[in-house]
Amino acid sequence: MLRLSEIKLPLEHSESELESAIRSRLALIHVPADSLIRYTVFRRAHDARKRSDIKLTYIVDVDVKDEAAALAHLNDQPHCTVTPDMAYKFVAKAPESMKSPRPVVIGLGPCGLFAGLILAQMGFRPIILERGKAVRERTKDTWGLWRKNVLNPESNVQFGEGGAGTFSDGKLYSQIKDPKHYGRKVLEEFVLAGAPIWLAVGSSTVLAIVFNFFSYGGLVFGDTSHRLLPRFLVFYAFLGGLNFFLLRALIWAGLGPLWAQALLLPVLAGVGFVGMRRFVFGRGPTGSLRHLKVGSGET
Repeated sequence: MLRLSEIKLPLEHSESELESAIRSRLALIHVPADSLIRYTVFRRAHDARKRSDIKLTYIVDVDVKDEAAALAHLNDQPHCTVTPDMAYKFVAKAPESMKSPRPVVIGLGPCGLFAGLILAQMGFRPIILERGKAVRERTKDTWGLWRKNVLNPESNVQFGEGGAGTFSDGKLYSQIKDPKHYGRKVLEEFVLAGAPIWLAVGSSTVLAIVFNFFSYGGLVFGDTSHRLLPRFLVFYAFLGGLNFFLLRALIWAGLGPLWAQALLLPVLAGVGFVGMRRFVFGRGPTGSLRHLKVGSGET
């Protein structure tokens, strides 16, 4: 299989235009147009460096009839390569009659979950230790913290099944430069687990909004009344849109995406705090953390 990169097309292009661009790229390595069997889009991204000419950039994997002949011409085209082997390679395999102690994984966050999964797939029968509770139970404890300021030291936002990201948007480090394709192993396991993409994205977005509402309202302003939620959602959407347009403007001005977002973070944090105080919660911080209860006793 061959990998073709840097295929650029207008935003509003048709499927046939993409296929035509693939055939044109294959012609550069002497592959006839009728030799294309199938193609798969590996990645699609926006190139917004020129605001007046935003493009979609594709990386595609293609099957052709005479791949050996095409391979002979790859050196002439830097954007035509062999599709890398992205299968995960296990570093070891447990012996069938393993008598050594079973490995122990500490923590049931994302790293602990995948460490345990990989060890189990290699046959090592790991033991995973977690001080907190399962998701259902720790959800009740976490809401008790947000709504009633009652802290369970052993079951809260930090401790328990799923780790700290369970109650936030839990961003996954995408590893764009990932020569060993570890990120793909993670995504494949997500697919094998059976969760539909709309459910994964939707639930993480809802949890992120709820987390931020109770973080701002409960811990900063001391008010988590449901009547404030509509105003919070409106301002939250405004803040997201502001971030999007300012980020695009800085990228258009020549900054890289990471530097642009780093520059915007303190600005958006300040705008978010002032906006939440003036338009959502209507008052300054109450110092509610000073009234936090641990268990049934007050601190």
